[in-house]
Amino acid sequence: WSSDVCSSDLQDESFEDERASLLDFLHDLLQEDETERVSRYFIAASIKDGSNKDALKKYFDIIFTKADVGDNITGFCLMVGSCVMVIMEGRTKSLMNCLTAMVNEENTLGSLKMLLAREKNKCRVFPAFNIQLVNIPTAETYDTFSDFVPEIADIYCNLLGLGDRLSQVDHHKRKEILETLSTKMSDVLPAGELLASIVRSPSLMDGDEFVRLYGRSQDLTLEGEATWPVQRFVKYL
Repeated sequence: WSSDVCSSDLQDESFEDERASLLDFLHDLLQEDETERVSRYFIAASIKDGSNKDALKKYFDIIFTKADVGDNITGFCLMVGSCVMVIMEGRTKSLMNCLTAMVNEENTLGSLKMLLAREKNKCRVFPAFNIQLVNIPTAETYDTFSDFVPEIADIYCNLLGLGDRLSQVDHHKRKEILETLSTKMSDVLPAGELLASIVRSPSLMDGDEFVRLYGRSQDLTLEGEATWPVQRFVKYL
């Protein structure tokens, strides 16, 4: 069930046969209702000692309060061993506020890795924001200097498939699915050692670096603006 959801979610309109002009693209973009645009962040992080499911729930309550997003964030937090993988859905500004709060809040999560940031998704996949702890035996070891692109893509697609399934059932069935993840859906869950290697990888972007680059307006100074007009003390011979 995960592959169908992921292929649809990752389909890029830029690959369609008819390519719109830049003017048409900007016109359509301005005509869209901003409240209907859904962005999605995919994050991995280490968990500090002593943290559990209740601590994570309290942590995200604090994050969502600081980010002032109310109940507008949907997604999923999967806790495996000493790591978590988090998918958050919402407006781009709301997600950036949440990530900024996560970077600044150091009581529960440690190193944050930004795995994916995707804007203008067609719809939300997850019905709410859920947190689940699973116990999975540690598997093979991984190279911490890998870029982990195939592994991250597989995990992302599997979690989207899970979100799609959760969206199709009521609250009680949703709770049952989450509580039996490690026994009935262990084949789609990431290995604990893989998550630990992703969090330790120096080749993946840190959360604070992402916030610095994309969390504020960029001051772009063109070369011509930096050299003209000529400063007064410059003398030409």
